[in-house]
Amino acid sequence: MEQLEKRVTTAIEHWLRLSNIKFGWIRDFDKIIKQYVTLFIIQIFKLWKILQEHNCETNSIKFSPDGKKIVLAPFDTFVYMWDVESGKLIKKFRGHYHWIFGAEFSPNENIIASCSKDATVRLWSVTLGNELASWNTHTSTTADVTFSPDGKRLVSCSNRVMQNANQLIPVDANDVWNIQFSPDGQMIVSASDNKTISIWDACSCKRIKQLKGHSHFVQRARFSPDGRFVVSCSRDATIRIWDIQSEKELQIFRGHSGSVRDVKYFPDGQVIVSCSNDKTIRLWDVKTGNEIQRLEGHSDVVMSVDVSSDGRTIVSGSSDKTIRIWR
Repeated sequence: MEQLEKRVTTAIEHWLRLSNIKFGWIRDFDKIIKQYVTLFIIQIFKLWKILQEHNCETNSIKFSPDGKKIVLAPFDTFVYMWDVESGKLIKKFRGHYHWIFGAEFSPNENIIASCSKDATVRLWSVTLGNELASWNTHTSTTADVTFSPDGKRLVSCSNRVMQNANQLIPVDANDVWNIQFSPDGQMIVSASDNKTISIWDACSCKRIKQLKGHSHFVQRARFSPDGRFVVSCSRDATIRIWDIQSEKELQIFRGHSGSVRDVKYFPDGQVIVSCSNDKTIRLWDVKTGNEIQRLEGHSDVVMSVDVSSDGRTIVSGSSDKTIRIWR
């Protein structure tokens, strides 16, 4: 922070010395000020807790809707749930017989859905810890599972297939890496290895948009909080924001030196957070494309990242077998 303040002070002093020579530099000065005002308004995150009550690498990690719990999908046969404030492991859910690729809380926080390389989707009681139901309609690794905003539907994805309720949807890609409902529940976004992002009608299950621009596998795609935009990340080391209506690419974020594994919007839609093979977590200004902050500490690939519903806490999971909480 001190270094940033010095840079701002130096920039201002430099501008004042030369402003009487080139009045046009005011525009450049404005850009500098906007960048740093954004930085100082946004919370500066620092490492708060390290969770190590597991001995496996992370596939996916997510907050509960109230931000008080986190659920881990690891390279393991257990689903793990922690309490955020205490940092204590609350429950281990056992039933899968191969690696778990995704896990998510239901909107009412009573249920956790998980998916696995064993090709199943399973539901768990958050309170009791028991398995409530399971499906094995996929024929290969189930890569992701997600609840609709009203909690009444589940969508899962695997090799060339998405499943919405009882309907199997063919997909023109070898692997669909992730899926998510739009905030209003009317659309589904998917990321796949054919370098594209697809938008689907959640009722008809028909593809209505396809976003192209990445030069390698798309790892994740997420809706903005208002449902108007999609952010995506890829093995091409970029993050991109897309306008859904026009299908146009609005912004490209460059800075990661390796594959970008995950990306999420903050609740206000003004900031995104990403994680990468380069072992870093980065915060970005959506409008300018500037990097706001870099979080370092993981000693291996950062596989997954999430933001609490109040935007005050970040959780990250890594191949270094730790979970880190930042505040």
